[in-house]
Amino acid sequence: MHVSLRTRSVLATLEELALPFEFISTDFTKMKTQEFLVKQPWGKVPVLEDGSNFQLYESRAIIRYLVNAYDRTGALYPSEPKARAVVDQWISIEQSYYCAAEELISELIFGPLFGNTANDEKVKAAEVRLAKVLEVMDAHLDKSKFMGGDHFTIAGKYN
Repeated sequence: MHVSLRTRSVLATLEELALPFEFISTDFTKMKTQEFLVKQPWGKVPVLEDGSNFQLYESRAIIRYLVNAYDRTGALYPSEPKARAVVDQWISIEQSYYCAAEELISELIFGPLFGNTANDEKVKAAEVRLAKVLEVMDAHLDKSKFMGGDHFTIAGKYN
């Protein structure tokens, strides 16, 4: 079974919270059907169905929902404003800047899988951007045990 990175992040959150769940694998060819597009208008995974009357898509939203709804300790997503802001900062950094890694994967792995040759200029530019992101992350981790502070938080599920 192939599971996307974003789906794995949601699954890890479910496991971390010790929540029972049913994982339904979706064939990629069915993700563009009208039946699936009703659940996720862009035809992507993951999609969460919590009970019979609540559906949510987008991994970051799903993870935040799960911890807000089910993490009674507040450890994964702190309620204290400054601690939560640090977690949100690292989630935003991943969303805003880590796309260079996705570009490299696309150019160097998925492109060739579909018969395309990697664009060397795009690869070099993405490598430079990714190096900066990793440099900032490394500097932060020199001072902090985890991305979101002194203990594991949902920021670690993204970065």
